[in-house]
Amino acid sequence: MIKPIKFSEHEIKSKQADELKQLIELETSKAISFESSRSNNKCSPKYLGIESTSDSYIAGYYIGASWLKENEISAVVTPKVPNIDYIEMFSAALYVNSEKESEYFSNYYGIEFDKPTIKVDESFNIITPLIMIHFISVLTRLVKHGLKRGYIYKEDNLQSKVKGHFLFHRHMLKNIIGKREDRAYCGFQEYTIDIPENRILKKALVFVNLAINNYRSLRKHQIYNSIRLSVNKLLSAFVNVSESIEIHEVKSIKTSKLFSEYKEAVELAKTILKRFDYSLNNTKSQENITLPFWIDMPRLYEMYIYKWLKDNIADDEVLFQVEGYQGTAADFVLPKQGIILDAKYKPKYDNSNVGIIDDIREMSGYARDEAILKKIENHNSMFVPCVIVYPKVYEEMEKTEDEKSDRNDGFFSCNFKITKIRPYRDFYKLQVDVPIIKK
Repeated sequence: MIKPIKFSEHEIKSKQADELKQLIELETSKAISFESSRSNNKCSPKYLGIESTSDSYIAGYYIGASWLKENEISAVVTPKVPNIDYIEMFSAALYVNSEKESEYFSNYYGIEFDKPTIKVDESFNIITPLIMIHFISVLTRLVKHGLKRGYIYKEDNLQSKVKGHFLFHRHMLKNIIGKREDRAYCGFQEYTIDIPENRILKKALVFVNLAINNYRSLRKHQIYNSIRLSVNKLLSAFVNVSESIEIHEVKSIKTSKLFSEYKEAVELAKTILKRFDYSLNNTKSQENITLPFWIDMPRLYEMYIYKWLKDNIADDEVLFQVEGYQGTAADFVLPKQGIILDAKYKPKYDNSNVGIIDDIREMSGYARDEAILKKIENHNSMFVPCVIVYPKVYEEMEKTEDEKSDRNDGFFSCNFKITKIRPYRDFYKLQVDVPIIKK
């Protein structure tokens, strides 16, 4: 198998590069074509959104692994931020659990189970740990409400009592012939937590428990110990549930507001069992191969910032994806403070304002959108403060006179590093550290 063609986010590679000459031949023969699918996040981005120009190939905001020609040529796109801990960011994103945020969350990563695996570096085989962490998070929320109970049909050879229906034929074989006169073989309905939905969750949880120990690369992440602790707690919650279940036995899941997480949890459980081909022997780590997958990094960053804001803004509500007119939406609004924030996955803003004008224009529209302004309490100001939130990944550099840091600046209630964007009125930058894997 040919090694994958490696890109990093937004990297431009000339078609004259040796590793890309084979793609020119493919493109000429129309075996493949490059196109971006970013307009529809619910669909897997074709070729990770890699686009073709007259003389080059350009990667986009997606990271992951994809086949360009199945079983022959593959591509891998890695993050532009060196050693970024997307496992940690993924876990932070799972903090949100309302229907709106969960739907938004579910659209920013995907896996192609029907495709062959791709050879990758050990450190980049992350998709299986991500699925498992997603499953653990949903299951933790589910257990807080208590496991769902239901009626299941059961047969048992009862002692000194009759329950449900007396099954004479089986009673004769089991008891009369064997002269066990104190027994009665019965069939009955039992109200229990040992229902098919819980059994498939338990089975997937057992797989996860074994797999986590086998993924060596997962152990270097800060959240590894908390993951192990969460799994142990979940296994205790499922101690009275059997793991004896076949996938086809869970035909449909009826959800209610009280048990709204069940549908998502069962789908994730099926995904995990399929990933390991329904065999506990396959939970041993295969850290140099991965299924084709994709992660929308800007969307992941938005969810990470949402969690960060929820943790750090104690005296205000954080509104997420506030819809405006014409299909627009501001990432975050603080209604009491009257601030609009937008998460931009652009590390370059740490030491430069190059290209920031497009983001300022975008946020200026939000600050004048009546639908968004209605979310701000007691709004009567001509100008609404707008804050661009960006990842802090570089060492601190000397700021120019136009980029002096202002703390609190009269409107932001928390003591974070705010940089005034001059010469634009009420526009600011806020840098937030992204988690980095320490080697």
